[in-house]
Amino acid sequence: MDRPVVGEPARRRVRELLDDLFDRAKQVPRVWVHDLAPSTQNGSIPEIINTSHVEPRLLQTDAYRMLHQVARRLLGGPVWLAIDHAIFKPPHKGVPTALHQDRAFNPRSTAPTATIWLALVDATVYNGCMRFLPETPDRLLDHRPAGRDALEVIGVEESAALACPVPAGGFTVHGELAVHGSGTNETDDVRAAWILKLAPDTRSFRQRAWERSVELQGAVLPRRFAELSTAIAQSADATVGHPKWAEPGVSGGHEPDSE
Repeated sequence: MDRPVVGEPARRRVRELLDDLFDRAKQVPRVWVHDLAPSTQNGSIPEIINTSHVEPRLLQTDAYRMLHQVARRLLGGPVWLAIDHAIFKPPHKGVPTALHQDRAFNPRSTAPTATIWLALVDATVYNGCMRFLPETPDRLLDHRPAGRDALEVIGVEESAALACPVPAGGFTVHGELAVHGSGTNETDDVRAAWILKLAPDTRSFRQRAWERSVELQGAVLPRRFAELSTAIAQSADATVGHPKWAEPGVSGGHEPDSE
């Protein structure tokens, strides 16, 4: 979307919540705190997944309401939030995000989805806007690890992807097989984005309405609470700790920008 859809007040509220979440990233289950930087690059790409599990106020925002409606129109009916995450690419050291397909992280997923990448600041070719391969493959391509937590598609040249700049409050949308990534942040500010993957919801109207009422109260749904509890248990058993950017006293690149 090459024009703002989410207005500045709604965008600012999401940014406030996510800034606070990145500030306390050490308190988030370690299995949900990632560094997407390729191993061949110096620097970090801070990411927190399942952000609404640990900060349910995100689902009370006007931005979420708008994007939920967008996904509903795109998918032709009721939708539910399958996963959301935030990526805050640091200034000057925010390295490229490798080209990949989202399905590579969950190959068994076959349901149609709409992944909305909301720009919380102007996303440009200079600070690492989204890049897409012009044609979407009809299958999952081969991938390999790219650094600590990322994957990259094999056999696709980075130069083949086209940059898709959007203004703050604008967004891109892609499916799970779309090959995409993002560029380097060469600017003085954080390149901040909130990403939501929504899928068709076949449950009854009553069940959907009940869950939304819980969300609007700022409470965590039982489903998300169970996932959060599992993540905490997995983190306790994990042999790898939080990435370096999340450690106390280390800048994770999430400082508020100049806007």
